[in-house]
Amino acid sequence: MYPRNSASPQRVAIGTVVQISDGAVQTSGVTVRVLPFGGTEADGAGSTAYSTDGVVVYTPTQAETNYTSFVLIAKKTGCIPASITVVTSASDVAGYAGHDHSKIANATATVALTNTSIKSVIDAVSANMTQIAGQATSASAPVAFPASVANDATVAKDSTVAKDATVAKDSTVAKDATVAKEATLTNRPTLTQIEASTILAKEATVNTRASQASVDTLASYVDTEVLAIKAKTDNLPSDPADASDIASAFATVNSTLATIASYIDTEVAAIKAKTDNLPSDPADASDIAASFASVNAALTTITGYIDTEVAAIKAKTDNLPVDPADASDIAASFSNITTLLNTLASYVDTEVAAIKAKTDNLPSNPAATSDIPTANQNRDAILSASPDGWPDGSLGDRILISDNNNRTVKVTGAGAGHVAADVHAMQPDVLTASALAADAVTEIQNGLATSAALAAVAANVTALVTRIPATLFAGITSLGKWLGVLAGKTADATTRAEINLTPAGASYNETTDSLEAIRDRGDTAWITGTSQGTGARIVTITVRDSSANPIEAATVRVYRAGETYAGVTNASGVTSFSLDDATFTVAITAAGFSFTPVSLVVNANVSQTYTLTSTGGVTPSVAPRTTGYWTVNDLNGVAQAGAQVTIQASSPPSGSTGLVMEDAPRTATADNQGVVQFNNLVKGATYIVYRTGSSRKYNIVVPANAGDSVALGSIVG
Repeated sequence: MYPRNSASPQRVAIGTVVQISDGAVQTSGVTVRVLPFGGTEADGAGSTAYSTDGVVVYTPTQAETNYTSFVLIAKKTGCIPASITVVTSASDVAGYAGHDHSKIANATATVALTNTSIKSVIDAVSANMTQIAGQATSASAPVAFPASVANDATVAKDSTVAKDATVAKDSTVAKDATVAKEATLTNRPTLTQIEASTILAKEATVNTRASQASVDTLASYVDTEVLAIKAKTDNLPSDPADASDIASAFATVNSTLATIASYIDTEVAAIKAKTDNLPSDPADASDIAASFASVNAALTTITGYIDTEVAAIKAKTDNLPVDPADASDIAASFSNITTLLNTLASYVDTEVAAIKAKTDNLPSNPAATSDIPTANQNRDAILSASPDGWPDGSLGDRILISDNNNRTVKVTGAGAGHVAADVHAMQPDVLTASALAADAVTEIQNGLATSAALAAVAANVTALVTRIPATLFAGITSLGKWLGVLAGKTADATTRAEINLTPAGASYNETTDSLEAIRDRGDTAWITGTSQGTGARIVTITVRDSSANPIEAATVRVYRAGETYAGVTNASGVTSFSLDDATFTVAITAAGFSFTPVSLVVNANVSQTYTLTSTGGVTPSVAPRTTGYWTVNDLNGVAQAGAQVTIQASSPPSGSTGLVMEDAPRTATADNQGVVQFNNLVKGATYIVYRTGSSRKYNIVVPANAGDSVALGSIVG
């Protein structure tokens, strides 16, 4: 036991303090904290040392040990701390587990032994001592032993110490027990001395004056303690000394500890592999704070950018027409453009073929003129060349030479004649076909024809270039961009402005009116709402809300056994059917509305108006996000409450930067009106939508100009 409040406290081995990052045992810089039982934790005031193995050893102060127990904690920044709990004894002497008698309740100086086995033994010893040698004794009179009891005398087995006296109930003096081996009986101790040395314990006084109450108290205490001890020993095995089961248990424990040790080694190695990459001070979050500062700055910039872009987009979408899906004027424009393009293509093909026929005769690199001599170079070369060097029959050999008067010239024969010094005038009809070689005439004629053809091509190209801007492409800066904004929905304000100047395209906006925009709104955008069916009766159906406002793009289904017809309402909320006489069921679906199917009897032309109920259950999202919702119906147009729909992000808005969309699936359940909704959708982004569990999936683009909520159509089936 550790001594309490000792003037010279002993040192305590706390354990090793290990660096988290590299597992190094620390041998300096360790701080010891003292946490006494019932006291306040504080830095230790004692001395700290380290063993050769790095174990932290602490010697506390006397005051720090003056508690029933205290905890010592060795710690260092970035390290795993070590600790130990020290329990003190009631004594300040080291190695002595003393008793604090002040803590014993109802302690007495006199112990009563009445009615106990100890009292019986004492009484028997007193009686026997009285009967020794037949002499009466008293506390003051010494016992006179008979001469026959000599030194080293041994009481024989089964001999009676005193007549009719019992040493202890059922007790037997051990065989060959020595009564007083080598004792000097002649010293004649008094009875009081014999009783004190034989019976009484250290610091206890038991004599004939002990009170009965004291003995009763001790007897009761002994009985209680014996019962408590018996309750414990009853649970001991029949042979407490047999430790085989303990050894077996320890073997299991040792095996488990070995497994744990191996696991700890593996885990510590894995942890160390991770912690090796930690900074020297993992608690220092300054770099994280700096990173967050950068992130916050970037988010602020992005927020400002989004606000600016949203405002710019809104400025454009405010100018959209009431019915962006009406593409009839675009179709008419495309028809005209197609006709013009066909004419242009035919003309270009003809002209290109003619040009190619000419350019096929050009050299592979007609632009390289450095190797072509100039006219002056040709002149000088011809005039300075020696006639003797001309091959027989060549053009040089047949050159014109003058006679002596320098006026009359003739064509000389091969190798004959000479070149005159100068020619002042060429006589008429000198250079004729008959005067030139045939190949020279051919070459001259081909050259003249090629020159004429090139002149014609140049004239045609000039006419074509002049004609195209003036007639065919007036007002078109780039035909490719025109075709792009008609097909795709990526914003192009410059090209749109040119289209808006045409009579048919005055209200055109590629973000809502292009083929891509119409496609992305769903198949229902292609349905014109014209009559469905082939019957003789015209059935006109008008769909309105509770305020009598027309509902556009509502899907109306009219069906009976074996027949189903569907139409989509126009901007006036109207669609029509051509049906035969019969009783039909009418089912209507529209995003954000509910309708209970009703019967419709057709036996004449019918005009019927139906009112839809607003679901009102769509929860809007906070800008710049939106809540997208669908109405889920069966094939007959009946709302399917409880239907599950799943969406996944597919791609961010076109042209967006720095936006990463998580593609984790999100599933929602349709309400009682068949409406299923998903909040916080990204405007302009593409999502994959499908009934939960279905293999058929569809891409849906959330309109870039959506408000805080947007109807994305119906899911039927």
